[in-house]
Amino acid sequence: MAIKDGIYGQVSGTVSKVGQARNGGYVVLEVAREGARYPDRVTAWGIDGPLNQGDRLSLKGWLSWRKNERDGKTYFDVSLNQPKVEQHEPAGTNNNDIPF
Repeated sequence: MAIKDGIYGQVSGTVSKVGQARNGGYVVLEVAREGARYPDRVTAWGIDGPLNQGDRLSLKGWLSWRKNERDGKTYFDVSLNQPKVEQHEPAGTNNNDIPF
């Protein structure tokens, strides 16, 4: 098996948006960092399942980003592709052992 070039990472956060795109489902995770004024946002593409706004997720997948300039500011749109769910905690629960 050949080694595939790429950046593989893990993202954990709270689901702020669940949607359907042409190629499948997606979620937007908000990731709170200590000392940050606003949360970082990561879009996970190609994810399906019973997910709702407010759920807590930990995902692993291939990371990509794109520089985007709007309103005189520079942003980086971060995507997680081919995500695999590591942990799923439905909104309103505090149990880390809930299976996906």
